[in-house]
Amino acid sequence: MSALASWFLSRSANRLLADARQIRADRDRRIDPARVGEFAGLAESVNHVLDDLQGTMSALESQNQRMEAVLQGMGEPVLALDPQHVITLSNRAAVEVLGLSDPPLGRKVFDVLPAPELERLNFEGQRGKSGPSSVELELGGLRLLAQATRQRDGSGSVLVLHDITGIRRLEKMRRDFVANVSHELRTPVAVLQANAETLLDGALDERGIAEKLVEAIHRQTGRLSSLVADLLDISRIEAGQYHLEVEPVSVAHLCRQSVDEMERPASTRRVQVQLDVQTNLWALADSKAIDQILTNLLDNAIKYGRPGGSVTLRTLEAGSHVRFEVQDDGPGIDRKHHSRLFERFYRVDKGRSRGMGGTGLGLSIVKHLVETMGGHVGYRPASPHGSVFWLELPAVASVDEGRLITANAALDAL
Repeated sequence: MSALASWFLSRSANRLLADARQIRADRDRRIDPARVGEFAGLAESVNHVLDDLQGTMSALESQNQRMEAVLQGMGEPVLALDPQHVITLSNRAAVEVLGLSDPPLGRKVFDVLPAPELERLNFEGQRGKSGPSSVELELGGLRLLAQATRQRDGSGSVLVLHDITGIRRLEKMRRDFVANVSHELRTPVAVLQANAETLLDGALDERGIAEKLVEAIHRQTGRLSSLVADLLDISRIEAGQYHLEVEPVSVAHLCRQSVDEMERPASTRRVQVQLDVQTNLWALADSKAIDQILTNLLDNAIKYGRPGGSVTLRTLEAGSHVRFEVQDDGPGIDRKHHSRLFERFYRVDKGRSRGMGGTGLGLSIVKHLVETMGGHVGYRPASPHGSVFWLELPAVASVDEGRLITANAALDAL
């Protein structure tokens, strides 16, 4: 009898062990209490434990997937490091910013990111070596802020790289802007003050001297007025507060109007301004903005071109755009300046520009106005010498009859 009982117990135990082995291969499988006889209670307990374990594992997997999605979705590069600074985890942004083809797992961070500044970084936090918890470094033209945080369990640290290139560029632009405005204001203000003091000291009684001083004051106040006007214009444009009435406009009519406005400065420098325009072109633009753009480009070409030379304003079709070009036959512009011509206050020849009374904002205003109207602006050298400033604006295929009659009447005067 005892032998039989032992046999049944042995068979139930074997079935229990067999089911346990199958659970190792398939964690969703459970022990059938009816198959294990006297071990049914134990089987049910094991099943409950397995259910609890399954739930915990599912929760951990779900949490891990969410964390992985967050990590990979982050725009900032993230690297997890062990205590020896070996990379154990990285996200997609880190691979891209570091210029790698694969995640740099198993490699030392100093090999992947060879920046001297990183050597000073305190990866261990307050419990480790002294040093900053964040440093700035250069990487492939980017300015990065590397920030290290010690993991709570002491198993390493997390390094996050913040791209602050744009922030540093804006800060530099702000500093340059303040410095340039201060410089532009210093000269006219100094002249105004000196001339006013000279007049007060008795020069008012000397008619010839007084007239020269007053003329200088008038010139400098005009320079200040132009600077303030340009500053207000570029401020409104950048803030989206510069109101534009974009509509179909006659290109030839606006070009003639701008050339007429530049007749006096052109004659002063004995420059001949030529028109080469197509009379049937229409652009989608604001007429006042176009006039301001062309006047600015023509004024620059007359000022900085060759005295006694020529300036040409031409228009042509460029696919779905109308192209304007202002060309002079002056000395041209050195290649090193080309990429910065449309920056605020940038000057190719600082001494000459200030002597001409420019504010250094004209081309920047041109660029902003053109882009606000959905166009493009640029520069190219002229052949054999000289400069060509160009812009393209959306073309209008056709306009209503009434607008065409108005335009044709204006074109008859050309």
